[in-house]
Amino acid sequence: PLLEQTARIAEASGLEKDRILAMMDSAYGCKPALETLHKLGWHYIVGANDLREPLEKKARVIADEFWTPGVHPESKFRNVKHCSFYYQAGTWAKKELVVALRYEKPGELYPFYQFVFASLDEKNVGGDKRRLRTTGFEETIFMMYHHKQARENGFKNPLIDMNLHHPPSGRFGANQVFYAVAALAVNLYVAMSRMGMHKKERGIRLSTMRVRYFNIAATVTVSARRTTVNLSTAIGERRRQCWQAAFNLIKNW
Repeated sequence: PLLEQTARIAEASGLEKDRILAMMDSAYGCKPALETLHKLGWHYIVGANDLREPLEKKARVIADEFWTPGVHPESKFRNVKHCSFYYQAGTWAKKELVVALRYEKPGELYPFYQFVFASLDEKNVGGDKRRLRTTGFEETIFMMYHHKQARENGFKNPLIDMNLHHPPSGRFGANQVFYAVAALAVNLYVAMSRMGMHKKERGIRLSTMRVRYFNIAATVTVSARRTTVNLSTAIGERRRQCWQAAFNLIKNW
């Protein structure tokens, strides 16, 4: 439902289907999500590591001459190579193009693999054609997918600390409100941690800030007319610094 509701918003925004590229992690590398992407007519690069066992079985029997050496291999890995093949599970209506990455780690006997499903080909992969001729199609696909991962790293800590990886509802509108409030909280956290905190505390994670500054003991008393919250007087120096940081932030806004 989330993909279909996103498609309606994209259509209302005037986006053309053939100009949309969906890049998703391995949670979407399954039959329902892929069939929805086919129905929507979007281009996509979707993680396929949840199907690692059958895909790795196919990759291991591909002769080495069909693997293309990586032009820009990561320094911590050795013998980085790419290839592509088709895979179709028993219940799937059509086969999917799989792009594979194979590499070796120092001290390990066997190579490691990563897989993505891709609907692109060399004609519609986009970008700099000269770079495509240099790196090759398969490596370009992984460069694009890793670019998605690099962007996500900037949100990794808030996603973990606020448990934002998975939408709380199956309704798109409810999720919009939830993530709008979460984005506001993250922006306040970033501003306070980088502009208001003491020098030694700048850039601390949200989970650390919550434990050090916001966890205040309290009692709640409920009566017929009112609810009373009694906060502990032992707020301490850190909590005083937190309120000072908030004041500094408002003053410099």
